[in-house]
Amino acid sequence: MASHHDDFMAQARGVMADAYRCHARNQELSTRTRLRAAFESIYLLLLVIAGKDDSRLVPQDIDVNLIGDMLRVLRATPRDVDALIGLAQWLMQDETPETPPLSVAAALALVDRLRLFAAYHLRSS
Repeated sequence: MASHHDDFMAQARGVMADAYRCHARNQELSTRTRLRAAFESIYLLLLVIAGKDDSRLVPQDIDVNLIGDMLRVLRATPRDVDALIGLAQWLMQDETPETPPLSVAAALALVDRLRLFAAYHLRSS
């Protein structure tokens, strides 16, 4: 049985995921900021699905293994798994290469697809 803290953290992460998704759509922000927001939107949902009980609402470290594991739980396509892991690795670099692995439009499409998988999984759990 989930504790009140776990329920609160899951709900808070869901709200934050929605806020990041909105930021990713904001054309006034830089490409890197928008890609980071798109990534954070999905990463927070993956943390909810994983049942991660962390004191931080938004963890500072990205767990690439968690990404792969949770996307397999969601039955995401191998292409989507590779895209999100590639984006995570690009964002983790100290000096980000000029060319991101995804366009903002592709990242937003990925977010929307994975949010549908996550919503279905969370409703059926």
